[in-house]
Amino acid sequence: MTVSSEERDFMQNLLDKLNGEVATTKPGKLTEQRKKSGPVELAGPGGVTDSDIMAMSQVLSRLDGLTNDMVNDPEPTQQFSQALHESRNKIGVMVGKWQIAQHEDATRLAGKKYFSIYHSETQQVIANDISLYETALCVARLLNTGEYVNSIKVRELFEQDDSYTSHRIDAHRFLIRGKKSTNPQQRDLYEARMQASRDRAKQILTSVKKSISD
Repeated sequence: MTVSSEERDFMQNLLDKLNGEVATTKPGKLTEQRKKSGPVELAGPGGVTDSDIMAMSQVLSRLDGLTNDMVNDPEPTQQFSQALHESRNKIGVMVGKWQIAQHEDATRLAGKKYFSIYHSETQQVIANDISLYETALCVARLLNTGEYVNSIKVRELFEQDDSYTSHRIDAHRFLIRGKKSTNPQQRDLYEARMQASRDRAKQILTSVKKSISD
């Protein structure tokens, strides 16, 4: 069986695809024509069979799919898009138009580091005593996506941070009381309460961190 001009074009298209060039014949067109023709013949020297044509068509179809996947880049993930709007500066971290500022106070019982959030253009402060950086980051991200300061999500984060702060202060107080107490039973009680407060604070921290990845 001799090779027709259509078959030669089809094979040339395959070579063009492999070389990264644009094919001029749609995959499957020639194959459909061949399927409607007579019985399959054994190929002689320099010839091709219907199976050869079918195989080449499948390869071209796969190459087309691969090319389309490479050309049509997927949409960036939400976390990636969010990261594009975040940058560190001398004050802390800028999230879109919202600035997270870090402060320090050695006398603060819930931890010497704390954070505030304000709008970079209006200088409007929406929070100035946040214990967890994770809380500040979550809130700033929500505000940057259009959430309001009094929205449920933002309020829940602030409430969690207040609870974390309270447990940290309780843990510190129980620690001091335990050190001052001369009664062994009271010391054990204060130590148990201190540990319970620390555990609750850690649970809140874990919950807020999870909100960042959600």
